[in-house]
Amino acid sequence: MSNIAILSPNKTAISETFIKNHKEKLRGNISYFYGGAIPNFVGDEYALINFEKKPSFIDRLKRMLPAFIYDRVPKSEYDPKEFFANALKEKKIEVVLAEFGTTAAEIYPICQQLNIPLVIFFFGFDVFMTNVQEFHKQNYKNMLQYASSSLVVSKSMIPVLKKFGADENKIIYNPASAHEDFFKLKPTFEQNNFISITRFVDKKAPYYTILAFAEVLKQMPNAKLNIIGDGFLKETCENLVNYLEIQDKVIFHGAVEKDTYMNLMENSIAYVQHSIQALSGDSEGTPVAIMEAQSAGLPVISTYHSGIPEIVIHEKTGFLTEEHNVKQMAHYLIEILKDKEKAKKMGEAGRVRIKENFSNEKHIDILQTVLEQAIKQKNS
Repeated sequence: MSNIAILSPNKTAISETFIKNHKEKLRGNISYFYGGAIPNFVGDEYALINFEKKPSFIDRLKRMLPAFIYDRVPKSEYDPKEFFANALKEKKIEVVLAEFGTTAAEIYPICQQLNIPLVIFFFGFDVFMTNVQEFHKQNYKNMLQYASSSLVVSKSMIPVLKKFGADENKIIYNPASAHEDFFKLKPTFEQNNFISITRFVDKKAPYYTILAFAEVLKQMPNAKLNIIGDGFLKETCENLVNYLEIQDKVIFHGAVEKDTYMNLMENSIAYVQHSIQALSGDSEGTPVAIMEAQSAGLPVISTYHSGIPEIVIHEKTGFLTEEHNVKQMAHYLIEILKDKEKAKKMGEAGRVRIKENFSNEKHIDILQTVLEQAIKQKNS
């Protein structure tokens, strides 16, 4: 079996289910490296960081490492690139999968030095954000030349990567996918509940979702909106709800486990998300939460934004509006509430579309093939 390294900046977060999916579903001997631009950890096995002497309590806080790790690792001067390179050699890694272009931008010289093939998976911010593009401008050009392949979750990313000199023949379209468990859900469509699963960040524009829902309440006062997630805009959105005096209609659940939001999905009539291009340039790829909602049999009300129209078919599996058009989104929410048979038909059409075109099995098969081809090309 192939020795595959998966790299990401952080240990898998609730919003990074795609990384967890890759760790669990890819075939091979998987080593998961994470923690910083140059990884500091390998799975739950050990830290790569070595120190000359035992650090102070303040140093521990700065380094974000628990004390028991410091007490066990050998003491020597810390060189993150050297320790990461040594770990790749120790694990006999045959191919590196870098989750996010920003990760690849930092580690590609090490892969190049060790002659290890590099596969890059781009997801959204790492392509669209203008400050990321500017900061990594030269690194992106170099790493895209070295990389065996680059995978993107939406077709809107391809022109941007080509501007950095990426060979279009080495760009692979491989949208994210939903977990198989969501196909088992059976929404009742009995309650007037909407659900939104989001990070409270600029490109998700959760305040637009709230404003659209506030318009709905003027005609349909029995409706409710469940919002799941956290982020820096959450308090702003809570204040907006308080200002609009709809606290009993908009429920903020925070970050919850999968079982909780699956239960909320089954008791919802539709999924809603008003994604926009942020002023920073940040944009969606193909939002996993939208795929999960469609897999669960819910219609989706969202926007003509980045990869979303590749998933949601307007007037067939849901409704799409232009970015910032709150009134149009409210109109579609009301239409769903007034015609639950339409909601059911759209939801089922969305489930079928995801199963046929965006299954997790297909997603993993494409990624597995790309990784194996990278190893084969290096050995040929």
